[in-house]
Amino acid sequence: MEVEIQDMPPKHPYPLDLVGVKGVKYLVRIRSPRGIIEFPVTYNAYVKLSPGRRAVHLSRNIEAFIEALVESEKKGKESLEALMEEVAVKLLGKHEYTEYARAELELEHFVETGRTLEPVNVRISIEAWRNNGKRWTLTLGVTGITACPHAQVNISKKLNTPVNVTPTHMQRARIEASISFTEKRVYNIEGIALKLLKAFSQPTRTLLKKDDEARLIIEAHRNPKLVEDVARDALSILEEVIEPPAEICVKATSYESIHPYNVFAERCMVLNKQ
Repeated sequence: MEVEIQDMPPKHPYPLDLVGVKGVKYLVRIRSPRGIIEFPVTYNAYVKLSPGRRAVHLSRNIEAFIEALVESEKKGKESLEALMEEVAVKLLGKHEYTEYARAELELEHFVETGRTLEPVNVRISIEAWRNNGKRWTLTLGVTGITACPHAQVNISKKLNTPVNVTPTHMQRARIEASISFTEKRVYNIEGIALKLLKAFSQPTRTLLKKDDEARLIIEAHRNPKLVEDVARDALSILEEVIEPPAEICVKATSYESIHPYNVFAERCMVLNKQ
C-alpha cells in the first residue's frame, strides 16, 4: 500500500497543537424567519497533530465545511452555530488520528443604528473533542468613541468652564466581546451589539451631517470615559444579557489621538448559575 507523506513520522517528534487551513473565503446560506440570508464568510479549521504524524490532510478540512453546508441547506438549519457543530463533527470523522478539532467562521454583520447600517465583526468558533465535549465561542467587535475625562477636568480648571461643556481629546475605541459556552445556544447578535455600543461615550456613525456631528460630539463630552470604563461597562452589559453558565471576556482598545500608542484593558470572568 502506498504511504502518503502525511502518514510518515516527522523528523522531530514534537506534537503540534493546531494545524489546518486559514482564510478560506466562501458563501454561506442560512434559513431564517426572514427567509434565506447569505453571508460571505472566512473559514478557518484546525486539528491537533500527534507526535507520530508528519502532517494533516488539509483537503479534508475543506470537505468537512462544504459537506456540512450542503447538508445544512437540505435540512434547513437556522443558525450558524448549528452549521459549525456539524463541521466540527465532520472534522473529527475525517481526521481519525486527532482528538481535537476547531472550526471558525468570520463575517461582518450590519446593525441598524438610526438611518445607517453599522458593521459588527462576528466570529463564531467551535472546539470539539473526541469524547463528545464541545465548546462554542461567539465574539463580537464593535467601534465607538471616547472622550477623555482626565483632560476634560484639567482643562476645565484652566479655562474655568463647566466640565461637561469643556473640550477634551477624543479617540476611536473598539470592544471585542467573547461569550463561551458548552451547550449550544443561538444569541441575538444585533441585540447584543446594540447594547455594547452603549459602553462607549458615543458610537461611531458612518453618516454624519454637520448637525449630527455636533450633537454626537456634545453628547460624548457629557459622557466621558476611559478605556477602563468602557471595559467595565461592556462586562456589566454582558452580565445582564448572557445566561449562565458561560465565560465572558472583554478586550477594549483606545486608539489614542494625542499619544503615539494605544491603551488596552481586558477582563474575563465566569458566570455561574446561582
